[in-house]
Amino acid sequence: KMLPVKVDGSRESGGALFGLKSKISPRGVVITADDNARYDEARKLWNGDIDKKPLAVVEVGGPSDIRACIMWCKDQNIPFTMRGGGHSIPGCSVQNNAIVI
Repeated sequence: KMLPVKVDGSRESGGALFGLKSKISPRGVVITADDNARYDEARKLWNGDIDKKPLAVVEVGGPSDIRACIMWCKDQNIPFTMRGGGHSIPGCSVQNNAIVI
């Protein structure tokens, strides 16, 4: 069962995105709503009509970061999406309350 998640990236049970930042390489970046303008830019899609608010956007530093993010999401029971070009008309690559990789 998933815990309720707030859009600001924290869980109501207390705490932030525990451990995700520590799981990726120094080349990777975890962008959350706390990052304000950077978060808005990172979550933006090609289709400007779509306005979704993920828990975080992870800019990976390499393939090992992708694996680490997926494993962390599975361990935490947090949904994730994979983003390529971000050109999905319905905005499938970004979901509310999920991690965008």
